[in-house]
Amino acid sequence: MERAFDVLGLLSEVTFCSGESLANYLGITRAAVWRHVNRLKEAGVDIESIPGKGYRLKGEFDALRPSEIRECLSSKGIDSYHSVEVVRVIDSTNAALLRRSDKKMAALFAEYQSAGKGRREDKWVSPPGAGLCFSVSRWFDQPQASFSALGLVVGVSVVDTLKCLGVKGLKLKWPNDIVFGGSKLAGILIELQSEVSGPCFVVIGIGLNIHLSLNARGKIEKSVVDLREITGKQVSRNLLASTLLANLQNDLEVFGRLGFKPFLSAWSDLDSLVGRKIQINIGSKAVIGEAAGVDDIGALRLKVNGEFRQFLSGHIVELL
Repeated sequence: MERAFDVLGLLSEVTFCSGESLANYLGITRAAVWRHVNRLKEAGVDIESIPGKGYRLKGEFDALRPSEIRECLSSKGIDSYHSVEVVRVIDSTNAALLRRSDKKMAALFAEYQSAGKGRREDKWVSPPGAGLCFSVSRWFDQPQASFSALGLVVGVSVVDTLKCLGVKGLKLKWPNDIVFGGSKLAGILIELQSEVSGPCFVVIGIGLNIHLSLNARGKIEKSVVDLREITGKQVSRNLLASTLLANLQNDLEVFGRLGFKPFLSAWSDLDSLVGRKIQINIGSKAVIGEAAGVDDIGALRLKVNGEFRQFLSGHIVELL
């Protein structure tokens, strides 16, 4: 897949590139070009192939550029990230940061993840250029009592960032989804390494749909939406990446000092489940009730037979 990006970087949505010209430029055979194009198609990239003309993208490939992201962060006065990197292909940005021996505050973006996943081990489908797939790592020296609400805080931060860029109508679905009109726009995966009552090393993974092709949508079982569909225009991936990193740094600093309380009101305003009949699945158990928001540590409040119960984890199923 790594070599396929060399082909992708030469393709255009304006003009066709012949297999011969691609092969000559890259110093490979036309058969190799064909194989790389097929790999890109299998990954969900929308490529038009016409005999005699060659290959053309059906949408712009806006490559992530780490230098541009860093420059934008610097202009915002953000300097806490030890590193901001972009890789072409990786198994999982979360897994990569967890594997590192130098546990520092870092941001890692991938154009393509071969093993990207969601909170329930669901595969995260995001073709090259179709969205943002990245992870941020950092330490929390003295985790707050409401530390379980970290994913909710990240959700608020992402929505606030998108609002600043003109995206309206977004909601949050407990515990880790950002939705628009009931369809999923983004997901959050929190993984951590910690000792009892000690410092906690956290990796925050975020997957955000920007422009999913029909090819990619066909690989996703759930109802999804992307920023292009919501806004009607193309969003700069590099601008979005840098703005997300800046806002995340600021919000995570606040959360580290004050916990979930400063974010509770904002999260409640964005709650997509409140007042709805839902089912929460925890292992083999299922509880049905009316969603009643979250408490001050981020636990879901569920009204069951006239009594309120709190849940810190679980899979939500919305009922009609």
